[in-house]
This record gives sequence, C-alpha cells and structure tokens, in this order.
Amino acid sequence: MKQLLYIGLWIFFQFSVSSQAEDKITLSREFNLFTSKNLEGYLKPLFTSIGESINSNVFTTGNYKDDWSIGIDISVSGMFIPNGQTTYDAERPDAFGDTTIVKTAELRNGKIYRNVVGNNSQPTIFGGQSNGIYAAPQNHRYPDTSYKSVAYVEGNDISFMSGIPTIQFIFGFPTRTQIRFRIIAVPMGDNSVTYWGLTASQNVDRFFNLFKPEEKMGLSAHFAYSAINGGPSISLSTWNFGVHFSKSWNNSLSLYAGFQFEGLKGKFEAVRDTMNMDNYVDNPFKEIRDGAPLTVNLASFTAFRILGGVSYKIGPMEIHGDAAWASQPILTFGITFTFGHFGRSKDDEWDEQWEKDRLRLKEN
Repeated sequence: MKQLLYIGLWIFFQFSVSSQAEDKITLSREFNLFTSKNLEGYLKPLFTSIGESINSNVFTTGNYKDDWSIGIDISVSGMFIPNGQTTYDAERPDAFGDTTIVKTAELRNGKIYRNVVGNNSQPTIFGGQSNGIYAAPQNHRYPDTSYKSVAYVEGNDISFMSGIPTIQFIFGFPTRTQIRFRIIAVPMGDNSVTYWGLTASQNVDRFFNLFKPEEKMGLSAHFAYSAINGGPSISLSTWNFGVHFSKSWNNSLSLYAGFQFEGLKGKFEAVRDTMNMDNYVDNPFKEIRDGAPLTVNLASFTAFRILGGVSYKIGPMEIHGDAAWASQPILTFGITFTFGHFGRSKDDEWDEQWEKDRLRLKEN
C-alpha cells in the first residue's frame, strides 16, 4: 500500500483546499500543518523517489540495429530509502528560544531540552515519530499569545518505496538511434495532471569502429527529459544524460551497464485565503498568521546513478532488470515487446553470413 503515497500526496494538496482550473490552489487560513520550508523538507525524499523512477528505464542494451522498428515497454521500479532521508531540519517558530516571549521544552530520546534554538530534527514523509515542542507564552498580548505548543507531522516508517509505473513507446531508426516516448494524463479535481517524457539514445561506437560486429558489443549515449504539470500550482521536470554499454550472446542474452547524471526541479505554489484578515489566526508560525503564500521548491537528493542489468530476448519479447546505486538505491524490471523491424539491417546480413561461414567450417 505504500505506493498509494503518490495518490495521497495529491489528496493532501486537495485537503482544506478550493481550486479553479485557471487559479492556484487556495488554502484556508486554518491550514496550519506546514510552513513552506517544513513542507519542502518533509517531501524532498518523496520527490527524490518520483525523480528516480521517472529517470529509470531510459535504456537497456546499447547496440541498436540500422533499421526501422517500433515497440512498447512496460516497467516498474522501487527505491530503498536510506536513513539519511528519513529526517530533515525543521523550522521553529521565530520567537522560540526568546524566553522573554515564550519558554519551550521538548522531549527527545527520553531527555527534556528547554528553550532550544538551532537544529530541529523531524521526520520526513518516509520517517518515523515526530517531536512536538511545548510552549508557555510569557505575555498576554497578541502576537505573543500565539506562540503556543507546536506539533510536526509524523512520517510513515517507509524503507522501500514503489516508483511510478512506466509505459513507453520505443522507435528505432536506421541511424542506430532509439527514441522512447511516454505520456499520461490523470484528472485531479478541477485540474488534470499530465506526465510526459522523451529519451533519445544514439549508438556511438560505430562512428569510431570501436568493436567488431561479431563481438556483439555496443556503446551509446542518451539524454532524457520529462515533465509533470498539474495546473498553475505545481510543475516538475526531470532530466538525465549519460552513456551505457552492452554485450550480447546469441542475440538473446545481454548484459548492460551505464551511468548518468540526473536532476529534478519544480515548484508547488498555493495561496492562503486572506479575505478575513480581521480574524487573526492563532498560530506560532508568522508565515501562517500573515496568510503568506505557500511556496515549495521541489528538488531531489539524487545527482547521478551507476547501474548494471541483464536482458533476455525471446522472439519479439525482451525481459530486462537492473540495479542502480543512487541516493536511493533502485531496482527496475520491465518487459519490451517489439512489433516489428522494417528495412534490411546490415547486422542481420552479417549474422546470416556469419552463420553460413560457421556451418561451412563445421562441414569441412
């Protein structure tokens, strides 16, 4: 059920929310779960998982034929969540630590800490139990009276996270080029979420005659770009580029390996309802009291990955799987169906000639 966090994320954005297709999401002023900084830290590991799953399965083997082809690939992925991504340094209300305004106490690991400033470790969405901060206002006037106890959102104790399933069309070209394309649109309330991605891979070893045809090896470079758009409030894009190498045997079993640099950027923006500013919000965070917009820069911990995998072809079907080292180690599995090759490939001609020569030598 952990994969439902992706759906839950969108439900969270809709909670206590009213939205029009042409407007940003509007939060009621009572929505006091997060400030911008705390929501950013809480969700960063989740967007790391989203980015890693989007940047997966952009290649398998690196040796492309010089003909036209078309196919479809279906793959799934999953990430192992490291301990370093289960907590973040949360924001404290600005007056906490000033004992003339408020006195605070927090219980951590069985020990009470009073009037602490600085580091405030809290769980991310993948973490565990949060630590509340108990507060006693020292004055009886606003805004000092608003500096009351504050709670932080709990994590979900997740050590393995399912990725976004991927369905993509694969097109091969006589230039030994492969294009992978994916697109999906999902309705979400008054808006829709659109996700698309494009990957281009080019076989480069043939330019330099690095390998002999009979060696069944290939070296290719790839670049990919993907984007998710959920209306005016959320936008996200990912990219990656790298190289990959493969070695095949009997045109069926292949081993492949590669590395890539990758990144994610985006923004979530929501406005708070300020129509009733005369009615102050009793909240210790100034951002929420003032009705300031909620602005979250979306980012990923992952900057690169190194991977190795294996694929096996059975007729028009290729089964593949790989493991990668990244900020969240990741496993990917998939099946590719090739509907057909069109045009005469020099590789096929070479294979036929090689088989004839092998049989002739065997007869002699």
